[in-house]
Amino acid sequence: MAGLSILKFSIGLFYVFLRLFIETSIREIEPAEASVHDFPVINA
Repeated sequence: MAGLSILKFSIGLFYVFLRLFIETSIREIEPAEASVHDFPVINA
């Protein structure tokens, strides 16, 4: 079961980095009003 928790951890980490990347690229394109709250939240 250790492999499963490592997999879930790496997926969660990847998701956090992906959201950070998307958030910063959107901030560069659109006005500063665009925030995380505009996106649907995926519950892990």
